Amino acid sequence: MTTIAIRIVILSAVMAVYIGVAFRGVEYDPLETGPALLGYFLAFTIWTLIAAPLYKIKTQADEASLATFTFRCWAITATLATCVIIFYSMTDIASAGEFRDNIIVGTILMAVIVVALNYALIIALRSLLSKRRRAR
Repeated sequence: MTTIAIRIVILSAVMAVYIGVAFRGVEYDPLETGPALLGYFLAFTIWTLIAAPLYKIKTQADEASLATFTFRCWAITATLATCVIIFYSMTDIASAGEFRDNIIVGTILMAVIVVALNYALIIALRSLLSKRRRAR
């Protein structure tokens, strides 16, 4: 479950930064994007933070099935939140991101980045866990 939580946090943070830069845009000061990035991060994770404990309470799930449910829940809710945020950025005339006018390319690029990062995290976390087990 720890590896799933690490993956979700890192992927959500990367998605938040990407959406903040690529679709919302940075106007004058990068620190101005802080509240928006926090909002994006929470939009990606809040539903999973609510659903995972409820699922565990309701089904008395073991660690493996809870981890599977948690990641799938995050993937679905983060995708829905991303679609809403991208649609809002597309219609907001104040957005100044690089992909504001070319949503398809920006979305495909974000999907490729998230998938590649997800697999890199899986490999890195497995490697770290196997080294940790060998050290014991």
